[in-house]
Amino acid sequence: MKKTTLVLCAAMMCAALASCAPASKTKQPPADSAPQTEQPSATPAPQTERPTGGEQPSDAPEAGLKVKITFMTQEYDGDNVVEIPYFEYDGAKSETPDSINRAYNQGLQRWYADFTESAAEGEFVEIRSYPFTSRDYLQVVTTYCAFPTYGTDGDLISVNYDAVNDKWISLSDAMESAGLDNETMSQNAGRLFKPEFDGQVLKGVGATGFLIHDGGAAGKYIRFLLEITTANEGGDIWKAFYSYTPALDELYRMNSQCLFDPAEPDQMEPPLAYQRMESGGAQPAG
Repeated sequence: MKKTTLVLCAAMMCAALASCAPASKTKQPPADSAPQTEQPSATPAPQTERPTGGEQPSDAPEAGLKVKITFMTQEYDGDNVVEIPYFEYDGAKSETPDSINRAYNQGLQRWYADFTESAAEGEFVEIRSYPFTSRDYLQVVTTYCAFPTYGTDGDLISVNYDAVNDKWISLSDAMESAGLDNETMSQNAGRLFKPEFDGQVLKGVGATGFLIHDGGAAGKYIRFLLEITTANEGGDIWKAFYSYTPALDELYRMNSQCLFDPAEPDQMEPPLAYQRMESGGAQPAG
């Protein structure tokens, strides 16, 4: 699967989600070199098939619209791992969950359908999702990559839903609330980055997702999820996932096969891929 197809998938997700984002002074940065896509009109989302892997709700938040995270597609066939989320809700119609589901349909679901139609022997796909449900927020982090591949962990996106106010929270809004812009984010990550081997050089930093943590002893803080590009002495390029927490001034390398400790995300039934892992999550950057 060509890299441009992955970029297109990310661009389609961003364009569709932008249709339900609240007005903001800070514009969401476009995906690098992504083709332009039309934003969907504010019409009801098309009906989506029920989850193929069975009903898997996360616990619904106590406040706000009654929304729960399920999965429109959950498949484990050979080496393929496919976990595409679906935001299900009860009560009055809400354009925000509908727009989120439309974004998944036009992005990941379409990309997976295209992949299955054209995949050659030995090619497979991983779409790994990590749902997080709290009283105020429903959030999903998803990574996706087609194999065989070289030089990349894949791509990463997050969908972050404010269940109390029934709105999607954009990456630019999260960065603004943390007092960050792209330049500051890159500078901070560069300061904290430590090479994993001799000759490794930092080439680029980009935030593509985030998680709002609103409980526990640490209180409320935002963890930004980065795609960091490095090069070795031979010029080979590698893109990897990192976690950056401004409040703690910490940068961590993430395990692309299991981004978080398996006990940290929601515990779903049937279980998702990370629930079958004994360990995972972020590792210190150096």
